[in-house]
Amino acid sequence: MSSPPLLSYVTFNRLGLTVKNLASIFDTTNDFEMHIIDNNSSDGTWDYIQSLDDERIISKTRIGVNVGLIYALNINLMKRRPDQYFISVDNDVYIETKDWI
Repeated sequence: MSSPPLLSYVTFNRLGLTVKNLASIFDTTNDFEMHIIDNNSSDGTWDYIQSLDDERIISKTRIGVNVGLIYALNINLMKRRPDQYFISVDNDVYIETKDWI
């Protein structure tokens, strides 16, 4: 049996979008393992991420400087197991379809 997909979520500021878009992601019955990386947001995004309590969140990482999307994405990609699909969602992506995975 394969592992649930690894869902990489990278954010930098945009607190309002992060709140809205993560709510839509968590409003699914699909199983996934989420790894969130914050690129040193200064608008309260990291505090919000710290407050999240969903068993599908495996890791929350804050990088001390904004290293950009690709660097952060690669950090999460290194966490992928060989039998996992890898899904990347940035904080400006809104998922409209429930059970989309």
